[in-house]
Amino acid sequence: FVGNVTLGNRPDAWSHGGWLVVGTGEGAQTEPVTDLLGNVVEGSENQPYSLAFFRWSDLLENTKANPVTVLPGRYSRCDFKPNTLYSWTDNVISLIDLNGDEPVVNDWTEIEERVNRVDNSHHYTRVRSEGGFISFLNNAGEEMWKGQGFADAWVHSRGNGVAQRDSEEGPSFTHITLNTDKAQRQNVDLEIPKGWWEIRTNIFEQQVVANSKAAWHRVDMKTGKITQTVVKDPLVEFARAPWWRGEENQRGRFWRRDGRLLSKLDYGDDQALEERVVANDALYVGRSLLVIDKGRKVLNFESRKGFENLGDIQADVFTTDEDNETLLLSRGWNNRVVGKLERGPKISNKLEGVPENGTGLSSGPWKFDRQNRFMPPRGSQQQWDVERAGFSPRRLRSGGKLMIVVTSSIILVVEPRALSLISSNVP
Repeated sequence: FVGNVTLGNRPDAWSHGGWLVVGTGEGAQTEPVTDLLGNVVEGSENQPYSLAFFRWSDLLENTKANPVTVLPGRYSRCDFKPNTLYSWTDNVISLIDLNGDEPVVNDWTEIEERVNRVDNSHHYTRVRSEGGFISFLNNAGEEMWKGQGFADAWVHSRGNGVAQRDSEEGPSFTHITLNTDKAQRQNVDLEIPKGWWEIRTNIFEQQVVANSKAAWHRVDMKTGKITQTVVKDPLVEFARAPWWRGEENQRGRFWRRDGRLLSKLDYGDDQALEERVVANDALYVGRSLLVIDKGRKVLNFESRKGFENLGDIQADVFTTDEDNETLLLSRGWNNRVVGKLERGPKISNKLEGVPENGTGLSSGPWKFDRQNRFMPPRGSQQQWDVERAGFSPRRLRSGGKLMIVVTSSIILVVEPRALSLISSNVP
């Protein structure tokens, strides 16, 4: 292969940026070293699995170019740093930086057992080690969770994952909580029948949904108990398993919580609640600006009192009844009513005399439609202009003479004289 480095069984090759990385495979032996007369100076020896690093630029000039360096150990791609690889030997995990002219190896972290495999799982590093251990590490190399005897484990959302145990009856599942503080970690067995399930965690509603072809279960994340079961009978109408958009898993040091960019070392929960609001809907009620947060909270921003959390409720949109007399809190594609607002304002879940499904709120003088076209007071028909505004709104609401623009990271209250900044005339 090169010098006294040879290829063994099942070698492999990968391309990363300007580099070709070749894994030498298993069972290789070094070539014997001879002197000028052909006498063997050093005999063949067992060669550890190694990585040879070639510059593509060198190979374009000479297909037989030597590698820049050969390093012992195995490798996998690291997602939290650009052009960086994991490599491990014994119980040490290193990061190989391929951003420069030569690979740079930096010891990253050590674990107690010999490492078998390192890879990525959502925003974390997953380590499989001898003794049947699986660990999750954050981007600083700190342990977030460790378990033994699990066949597999993976992260669904920040701080939350699922671990799987196999048995003859089928796999069973455990919800796991990740934290650098061991006292804050929890393993909660999900009380669902053993078998193959598609499992998703929803941190906003603190629930797990286990879905299969035959049925689905809604499970309390904190207790593991089933709170709802739906059998999928094709002869009758049944509710589909809940679905929600999970966290995006961008490569690199940062992650996006809707309209905010946060370090993967931070949970984002250390911010004050009003600083991490992700609005689903917003509406003026008197002097109060009421906001339904993606975290299923109803927030009251009132100029004289400041900020107030009215409570948690599984709602995502404001609706009303047919007579437009009661402000309701609804959720889902059919606006199922889950609560109402009373004087104060305050949340009530007493739904006597309230319709099962809410009606969309009036757009007042603005006459909004589903294409984000509207009629400003005493003006001609306008449409939201993405090029002018630089973004698309999540929702538009009437605030009397003002327009309320709901986005993932900010709520704008727009006067008619500022419409030229965000809209254009309908042709």
